[in-house]
Amino acid sequence: MSSILKQPQVQALRDHSAEAIEELRQLLASDAPAHPDPQRADFFEIEGKSLVYFVYILPGSRNVVLLATWSREEQPYAARVRRGASDSKSLEAEPLPC
Repeated sequence: MSSILKQPQVQALRDHSAEAIEELRQLLASDAPAHPDPQRADFFEIEGKSLVYFVYILPGSRNVVLLATWSREEQPYAARVRRGASDSKSLEAEPLPC
């Protein structure tokens, strides 16, 4: 992850807890692996301790929009593809963009 996200500005579109937003900030600052959404540029899934964060990162900025969270125990489509597929639809972790 680039140094531009070392002090990210997180904007939550829904009513997310302060704890969830703080964990996301820490994940962004600590180079946590991010899984890109294959259908949308600049959208990522980031796995925390108990939650998965779905975010949009505005290109070339420190602004991160938190769109959704879900329990790591739930298996949304992208996570199922990433964990179970061996074809080109598989999502690999990558550093977040600058």
